[in-house]
Amino acid sequence: MKHVKVTACARLHLGFYNFYDKSGSRVYGGVGVGIDKPCTTIVVKDLGGNDYKIINYTAIPLDDVIEKIMEALGPNVLNGLQIEVLNAIPRHVGLGSTTQTSLAIAYGITRVKKLSYSLDELALLLGRGHVSGIGINVFKYGGLIIDSGRKIIGNIIPKPRSVKDLPKPILRFKLPKKWSFVVLIPRGSHGYREREEESIFNKPLEAPVALQKELYRILLMEFIPSIVDGDIELFSKALTSIQYTTGKFFSKYQYSVFCCKESEELVKILLENDVKGVGQSSWGPTVYGVLGDYTKAKKVLSKVLKIASEKDINVVKGFIAKPRNKGATVRYMSS
Repeated sequence: MKHVKVTACARLHLGFYNFYDKSGSRVYGGVGVGIDKPCTTIVVKDLGGNDYKIINYTAIPLDDVIEKIMEALGPNVLNGLQIEVLNAIPRHVGLGSTTQTSLAIAYGITRVKKLSYSLDELALLLGRGHVSGIGINVFKYGGLIIDSGRKIIGNIIPKPRSVKDLPKPILRFKLPKKWSFVVLIPRGSHGYREREEESIFNKPLEAPVALQKELYRILLMEFIPSIVDGDIELFSKALTSIQYTTGKFFSKYQYSVFCCKESEELVKILLENDVKGVGQSSWGPTVYGVLGDYTKAKKVLSKVLKIASEKDINVVKGFIAKPRNKGATVRYMSS
C-alpha cells in the first residue's frame, strides 16, 4: 500500500509593491513570507477499488477544496484513495489556507497515482495565482518571496491560461531563524473570500504616481537591503510603511487601513508595546508583528493578549511563528 504525507504551512501576505500606473504592463507585485505554523497535513493512501474516503480530523470544512480538485483533475481522480486531513490551516482569515490545502491534497493525489503534473500545472488547474503568486511560491520554496505580479492585457487582468501566466518569484530570501512573528486572529470579522474580491481585482486599480513611487522606494532602498543585512529595525520600518501605504490604497474596500476595528485595535496595541514592524495579512483579519527574537516575542504576545482581553477584543488564536525557509514537505511511505 502506497502512502504520501504532505505538510504545507501558512503564509503571511505582506502587501503589494506595485499597482497600476498606465505606464507599465504589470500589476500587483506581491510580497509574502512562509511561516512554520499553522500547517495543513494530509495523508493520501492507495486502497484500491473504485470508492474513496475523506477523513477530516479537523473542524475546518474542506468540501469546496475537494470538489475543486475533482473538477480540475477529473471526477474519478479520487477512486481507490483514502485522504486523511490531520491538520488544516484556518480558512478565510488571511493565512493562505485555500492555496496551501488545495496544493497539498492535489499533489499528494498525483504522487500516489503517478500522474505527471508539475506544481505550477496543478496551481493553474486549481485556479490559484490569479492575483498573487505568494501562496504558490511559498508552497514550492518557502522563505520570503517577492513576486513578479500579473501581466495586463488591455485593461483587464485575465485569469492565467498557462503556467507562464502565473506570478513568478523575482527574489527569494531566507529570513534569520531567530526572527519571530506574533500572529493574532480576532473574532468578529473575516477578510474577503475569493468570489467577493473578484469585483475588486477584475480590472487593474490605478494608483497615484506618488504612491507608486513611494512603494518602489521602500522596497528597493529599505526592505530588500534590510533582509540582505539582517537588520530587523530597518525591516520593521519598511514592512510597516508598505503595509500602511497599501492599506490606505485599499481602504475604500475595507473598514480603513485594516479590514475591521478588531484588527486595527490589535495593531495599535502591538505598536504601543514596542513592536515596530506590523501589518495585516491579505484581507485579514489576521494581523502580525515581527520581532528579532523569540523571547521578546513571547513576552509581547502575553502582554497583547492581556490588553486585548481587557478591551473586550476576542482573539480566537494568538501564537508565535518562525519563518519557514523551505517549501512543503513530502514523505513517501509504504505499509
